Amino acid sequence: MDIKTKIICDSSEQVISVIKTKQYEHFLLALSFYKRLCDLQVMYVQKQDATEDDIKALNEEDTETLEFVQSNLGYFIGYNNLFSTWIEMGCDFDISNVRDALHALNRLSKQDNKSIFEKVFVSLQEGLSRLGESTQAQTQAISKMIYTIEQLPPDLKTISMANEMFS
Repeated sequence: MDIKTKIICDSSEQVISVIKTKQYEHFLLALSFYKRLCDLQVMYVQKQDATEDDIKALNEEDTETLEFVQSNLGYFIGYNNLFSTWIEMGCDFDISNVRDALHALNRLSKQDNKSIFEKVFVSLQEGLSRLGESTQAQTQAISKMIYTIEQLPPDLKTISMANEMFS
């Protein structure tokens, strides 16, 4: 068993009792795709000579940066909605962070990307409530998935896998 499979299996044992295996796979793929979008945006703005402080300042109110990133990537993700920010939040992270981020991504995506993003993220967005009966239980389950994804080695196939799975 390779390391990626082991990490996913270990995590799934903790979450699978709450949701079906197939839903778990969808969640992991959608969250991996979201992480990839975040990583791509951060790499893109870094190539534009953005500093760490510039990245932390990414927000919707900075319309010039928002439009620049949107015109080049087709979407914009504010610093508070970045996957890496969720990790940094630690115990302050909440399921509402995922809901807010998915809603913002939908609003801040160019029309060309919306159809792809909707296919990938609709099932995740709709399924978040199935992760537990309380917000605390949902937060705990999604946190386990997020930390699982953070442990996985980068995989360039994530985007194509997500496209195949949700098309």
